[in-house]
Amino acid sequence: MSISEKSLCNFFNRLDGLALDMHSIIISRGGNIITEVYYEPFNRESMHRMFSVTKSFVGLAIGCLVNDGKISLDDSITKYFPEYPTPYEYIKDTTIRNMLMMRTPHDKTTYKADLNGNWVESFFLTKPSHRPDTVFAYDTSATHVLGALVEKITGMPFLDYLRIKFLDEIGFSKEAYCLKDPQGISIGGSGLMATPMDIMCVAQLVMDNGVFNGLELIDSGFLQEATSYLTSTCTRGAWSDEKQGYGMQIWRTRNNGFMFYGMAGQLALCLRDKDIILVTTADGMGCQGAVQAILDAFWEEIYYKLDLDDEKDGKLHSILKNRQINPLNGEVRNFGETYCFDKNVIGMKWLSVQTDKNGGIIEYENETGCHTLKFKTGSFNRAVFPYYDCDSITSGAWSGDTLTVKSCLIGKTVGSVTIEMYFKDNEITLSARSTEKTDFKEFNGIIQGVKK
Repeated sequence: MSISEKSLCNFFNRLDGLALDMHSIIISRGGNIITEVYYEPFNRESMHRMFSVTKSFVGLAIGCLVNDGKISLDDSITKYFPEYPTPYEYIKDTTIRNMLMMRTPHDKTTYKADLNGNWVESFFLTKPSHRPDTVFAYDTSATHVLGALVEKITGMPFLDYLRIKFLDEIGFSKEAYCLKDPQGISIGGSGLMATPMDIMCVAQLVMDNGVFNGLELIDSGFLQEATSYLTSTCTRGAWSDEKQGYGMQIWRTRNNGFMFYGMAGQLALCLRDKDIILVTTADGMGCQGAVQAILDAFWEEIYYKLDLDDEKDGKLHSILKNRQINPLNGEVRNFGETYCFDKNVIGMKWLSVQTDKNGGIIEYENETGCHTLKFKTGSFNRAVFPYYDCDSITSGAWSGDTLTVKSCLIGKTVGSVTIEMYFKDNEITLSARSTEKTDFKEFNGIIQGVKK
């Protein structure tokens, strides 16, 4: 089984036309890798934040605990956390099964009210909005508690438990890890750092009903239930493939598929009928409908055209060669000025801009201190983003009197910081926008400054 070169060319060309940065694309069929592509600076060994793909891993860990006889899906979650006595009957009535199916009593993630607090405790002490086991409510705090349950029972990080159960056996990378919450508990809802091929290996195992080299590593009965339609998502899904239902920490999709799904384009789409898997990593932050656009491209250019006669035109090799995140490119200019700002919404005190034919340097002071941001034109400057411990690649270019600088975040998070500066006479108008969801809040707003 294969995929026609023409379909692959059309798929990649279509993705190139989207307003998002792809980081990797892997497609397998019949258990064989058809295409494996990374966009520089990412490569096969790059650890990538997988966001809510992590939830599917936690769900698999819960399934392993059930198979080991350690828990029952119909146990109340409060049975395992007596240290957090809850006054709410709806929470006392919440079972592990309810949480796996996103039928929890909370209509939103509870710990987001205080990210420095106790994330697990917040689930039990936040007043619920409705009765559990009724409707779909996407509650990341529920998954976080399930991950904490795995770690409490096993005495080890949930990823280490999964390594023992099946990850090591299938070749999951030893460098993969999970970020921690303030209490040192793995962020089960969104913290997995792994390679795209790691995700492909696990997706293939799940699609093969837990069997690897003739051994059943995960209970097939649990996987059949976890990947089936258990909960309606028709009122909560934002787009077509989000409205196809939910299993146990695994989404349903069109064409009877299922999917590990993390925001901004971290995907593992599995279709048993055609024995095909699509894995992607991307930065679709700030791009409305980005995930659906990726899936639509796959459905329309590949899935619906499978098993057609192959049309080879020799273009695929050139399309796949030397793929990269596109840097800003445009005019270059010799420029050097410093500007001061009155008190403003982004806390910027002063900013110095120097540019030449290769790129430039922005020096600035805000509420976190004095910082330097270097960029290149037509390529990237790779460095840790100022103040934040996050790897980034930064480019910039002039267009008339406007200089735009964009940093793509490629470390423990996904998103971008864009600064647009319009210069006229002795003034600067600066517009900043961050698409990252947790930090970088100071890069959102428009301010006016004058030359120093």
